[in-house]
Amino acid sequence: FFRVSLRVMLEAYARLVVRSTADEAKEAFRFAVGLEESRVVNHVWVCRSYGHLLNYSLDSIPASQHGELLEEILRFPLASERNNPEWPELIANHPGSRKDNPRITLRIIEMIDSITKHSIAPRPLISRPVEGIPTEMLEQLNQSSSIPNISAPTIARLLPLVIQGFTTEEENAYLAKAIYGPEAPSDTLPISSFYPHVFSFLPSPDRVKTDRLVREFLYQTPLSLEVNDLSKLLWASQAHASDNRLAPTPDQALACFNELVVWRQPSDDGSALVKMFSDPYEPGPLIAEVLAKSVLPWLRKEQVTHDLFLRFKEFASQDSFPATPLAFCYLAQHPSGFRQSLPKAPDLRGFSFLCVSTTYPILDCDPAEGLVWYQ
Repeated sequence: FFRVSLRVMLEAYARLVVRSTADEAKEAFRFAVGLEESRVVNHVWVCRSYGHLLNYSLDSIPASQHGELLEEILRFPLASERNNPEWPELIANHPGSRKDNPRITLRIIEMIDSITKHSIAPRPLISRPVEGIPTEMLEQLNQSSSIPNISAPTIARLLPLVIQGFTTEEENAYLAKAIYGPEAPSDTLPISSFYPHVFSFLPSPDRVKTDRLVREFLYQTPLSLEVNDLSKLLWASQAHASDNRLAPTPDQALACFNELVVWRQPSDDGSALVKMFSDPYEPGPLIAEVLAKSVLPWLRKEQVTHDLFLRFKEFASQDSFPATPLAFCYLAQHPSGFRQSLPKAPDLRGFSFLCVSTTYPILDCDPAEGLVWYQ
């Protein structure tokens, strides 16, 4: 009963603190940080509400003042240090400028050291046959990497510091060594539970090689159509939009297109059973978005053939996917032989850009702005 009451009180306080002033939010945040020494907040029933109080109070403080709380944020225990997967994460997304504070420097080194100390060793390989389990399944289990090798909570805490340029060159070099080991990166990325594009933000002994490994991991075929795997492609395409570091090669883009465009919606006869057992996270809209943002922009002009266009048009005809007009914007930049075949959007409401018309010749197309100009 005591833990339930405490959980309700912490949750109520967290909901109220978002309406407080900056000074009141700082007071609430420091109060919440001080509770971490209490064993009761480590209980699974209380952790979530405790995390809400920590993060809601921090979010209620202006970003320009987060630097005042940086030491408290960094010294807050990590989930790996508490040995509790439910322990709340506390991240300093706005660390401010670096000041001479030996306690912060020491804590950064401690967190980097914890990457190797709190990482989980790879699962041992299954070398002997197991009765009742096919050999192919055993091989897939040996090749799988479901257990992370790198402490994800530690990386999540350090990543904003690296991106904001808060860490020093010496700390970045030490972090790269902790992630990749004393040797240079091998031909595979370190095993982790976070999205692979994160490696492109972290320090690396060989930046070019690391980016190449990230691209190979993302765009290797056959592609998985799981929502989580498709999301990895979208995150990567948006991570370095200015320099296109993680963009696929034209051949990789074409291979991905050939696999994604054949997806078809499951047949629906309108029966109650179909609706009951249909996937609520149908990947159709996500596949269309991946094609529009992560694949089609990187095709060469000679790869955008009439056959490719017809295949995409057949895919897009299944439903009114929100990303379809953007995909047609990229196709409209290529040979004019099939421009007049581009479909006319029956209803532009819900789209943030215009679709081309079949009636008027195209004058220009700017996918970056999401507009197609026509006469």
